[in-house]
Amino acid sequence: MKLDSYRVIVLETNVLMTASEHAPHASDECVQQCVSVIEQVKQGTPTLALDNSGLILDEYQKRLRAYPDSVGYMFLRKWLDSNWHNIVLVDIQPINAEQGRFGVLSGRVLKGFDRDDKKFVATAVAAQNKLDNTVPIVNAVDSDYVEHFHALRALGVCVEFLCPEMQPPNAESAECP
Repeated sequence: MKLDSYRVIVLETNVLMTASEHAPHASDECVQQCVSVIEQVKQGTPTLALDNSGLILDEYQKRLRAYPDSVGYMFLRKWLDSNWHNIVLVDIQPINAEQGRFGVLSGRVLKGFDRDDKKFVATAVAAQNKLDNTVPIVNAVDSDYVEHFHALRALGVCVEFLCPEMQPPNAESAECP
């Protein structure tokens, strides 16, 4: 998948885990798509949006620490550590991060959506507000994004699905702008 049409993306942790071959249900094609996205980010198009409170970065570190030789960990340690100047940092206004409550999402309800993943949604919303541009969440294998696809689109949040086995029905009819 080419993400050239986006200047900035929010990279779900599962993309890094899948590229590192730590998503047993992911197909080989899915793993290759995830590796390709990481390579595109390393080349500068697109770049990443992260929350300035460090919630996404903390999750990256916690999940990848056990796999120090993995593609995801190497991306985290080598590219991310030395490319902070290329990253778009946004304020998601954490109210209660453990509960998935962020000021930038005030009044927006995602009933049943994994509260741990709401930081990615909040980051996408804050980045879109800051840049006045579409900033998609890039997902590999998290079914929550499939199950809540239309609710996310209704909130103005775009999700790009890397893996053919994780495409929501009728996704083509709700393509990202």
